Amino acid sequence: MLAVFGNEIGDAGAKALAEAVKVNKCLRELELSCTGIGPVGAEALAAALKVNNTLERLDLWGNNIGEAGAKALAEALKVNTTLQALYLSRAEISDSAYQAIKVALERNRELNRKAQEEARRKAQEEARRKAQEEARRKAEEEARKAST
Repeated sequence: MLAVFGNEIGDAGAKALAEAVKVNKCLRELELSCTGIGPVGAEALAAALKVNNTLERLDLWGNNIGEAGAKALAEALKVNTTLQALYLSRAEISDSAYQAIKVALERNRELNRKAQEEARRKAQEEARRKAQEEARRKAEEEARKAST
């Protein structure tokens, strides 16, 4: 988690963080509430979300990202499937922008739920296959011992 909340980083700081988020491979939470980020900074963060596949939570509470920033985030969420939570209270955006973001986040949660189910199913199949292979190997070994 990286917490920068309350520091007046503005759009310039958001742009710098966005560049880091683009190449980041481990950060899961980014706390940027009340940091003076506007539409330009939100657009930079949205561009980063399009290529980042590790960030799960982004807090932009209390930043005036405006309609342009919100629309950029909604567009980014059409590509990004890992972000699960995006906090935008007091972000000066319309209900339609909130709705677009909400729909995208719900889709992400559903995609991640399905991916987890698929991974669990594959792990179970692999464990079953290994158990069957081990049982077959033991049976062959016992048959070989019995014939000698």
